[in-house]
Amino acid sequence: MDLDTAAQLGEVFGGLAILITLLFGLRQASQWNENRRYDIAQSVASHLSSPLIQRGLSVVGALPDEISVNDLQQLSREENAPAPDTVFFQLMKIPELRRL
Repeated sequence: MDLDTAAQLGEVFGGLAILITLLFGLRQASQWNENRRYDIAQSVASHLSSPLIQRGLSVVGALPDEISVNDLQQLSREENAPAPDTVFFQLMKIPELRRL
C-alpha cells in the first residue's frame, strides 16, 4: 500500500465519519423535538389543572356569544359561577386539548 492509497482510504473513512455524525445529529434533533412537545403538553395540562383557570374557563364557556362588555361588567359574582362539572365539558370544546 502506497501513500496515495492510504490517503484515499483516509478520505473515505473521514467522509463516513462525517455522514454518521450528521445522521446522529438528525436523530438527536428529532428526539429533542419529541421531548419538547411532551414537556409543552405537560405544562399546558398542569396549568389547566389550576382551580383559578378552571373557574375562568367555566365562566367564559357559560356566557352567551352575544354578550357585550357592558353586560359582562354588570353580572354579579353568582351569575359568573356555573356548576363545577361544566369545566370538563367546556375544556372538551377546545380542539387543541382533545389532541393531548
